[in-house]
Amino acid sequence: MPNSGQTQRLPPSQLLNQGKAKLDHGFAQLVDKFEDIFRELPPGAAKERPIKQQIPTIPGRIPEYPKKCYHLPEDQLKELKKYLKDLLEKGFIVPSQSPVAAPVFFVGKSDGSLRLVIDYRALNGITIKDSYPIPRIQDLFNKLGKAQWKLIPNFNKLAHPLHQLLKETSDMHWRPKHSLIKTDASKHAIRAVLEQEGQPVAFESRKLSTRDQFLPAYESELLAIVYALTKWKSFIGTKPVTVETDHATLSRMLSQKKVTPRLGYWVDKLADFNLKVVYKPGKQNLVANAISRRPDLLAAVQGERPRPRGRVNLLNSRATPDGRR
Repeated sequence: MPNSGQTQRLPPSQLLNQGKAKLDHGFAQLVDKFEDIFRELPPGAAKERPIKQQIPTIPGRIPEYPKKCYHLPEDQLKELKKYLKDLLEKGFIVPSQSPVAAPVFFVGKSDGSLRLVIDYRALNGITIKDSYPIPRIQDLFNKLGKAQWKLIPNFNKLAHPLHQLLKETSDMHWRPKHSLIKTDASKHAIRAVLEQEGQPVAFESRKLSTRDQFLPAYESELLAIVYALTKWKSFIGTKPVTVETDHATLSRMLSQKKVTPRLGYWVDKLADFNLKVVYKPGKQNLVANAISRRPDLLAAVQGERPRPRGRVNLLNSRATPDGRR
C-alpha cells in the first residue's frame, strides 16, 4: 500500500549497501521502480549490524552463575521491564531458552538515570583470552616524555620552520645521523651517553653488583659497552655506531682471536651491531665520566644515603664544596 509519509523510506541503493538482501541487477531495477511501497524495516525486525560479536569459550565448560537473581527495588524492576521491552521491539534481543543466564543490576548515572549492568564474570571465567603482549614501559615513557607540556608560548612562531618543511616545495633532505656512544666504568657503576651530531639523545647508568665490582678495569669497560648497546638496540638497529671508551685495549677487542669465555660471550653479543670502538682519554669523556660518579649510585653500593659534602651555588661556578666563594 502507498506510504503514508509517516515512515522513513530507505533508498534501494542504501538497501543494497547495508546487505538487506542479495539483489541482482534486474530486481534492483524493480525496487527502484516501486520504491514508494518499501518501508525502512518491518516492525520488530532486527537491524543488521556491521559486526557480529562472537565470544569463544572453553569447550565443554558452562559458566556457573548464581541460581538466584539480584534483588532489585520496585523502581528498578520497572526500569528493567521498560528496558527489555524496548530491546525486544527493536529486535536487539529475542526470547530464548538456555542452561545459563546472567544476573543484572543497575548503577546510577551522574544525571540521576540508571544504567543496566549484566554480570558476565562467570562467562569471562571460561572465555578464551586473546594474547596481548604488554608494551615496554620504557618505550611508553619515551613517547610520553613531553606529554606534561600543556602550553608553549608562541608555539606557532616556534613551529613555523617545521611547518615550512612539510610543504612539497621544501628542499629539506633527511639524512641518517651517525650515532655515538660514550661509555665509562668506575669501581661502583657503569654509564653511557648516546649522542647524535654532538647532542645527547639518552643517558644510562647503573650500579655494579657485588660480583661485578671485582672485575678488572678492562672487563668493566667492556661491560659498560655491552650494557649500553643492549639498552639502545631499538635506537641503533643495524646502523653504524661508534663507541668511545677510555680503555685503549678495547679498541682492538673485536679483532682478538683468543679471549676468555666471559669476554667471548660479551664479544658475541657485540657481533649483532655495526660497531666501531675508538679510544678517547677519560679527561675528554666528561659526561659519561660524571654519570659514573653519581653519589646515589655509590651510596646504593655502600648501603648508605648519599651525603652532600657541602652546599653548591648553582648560580656561581666558583662555589667551593664547603659553600665558600
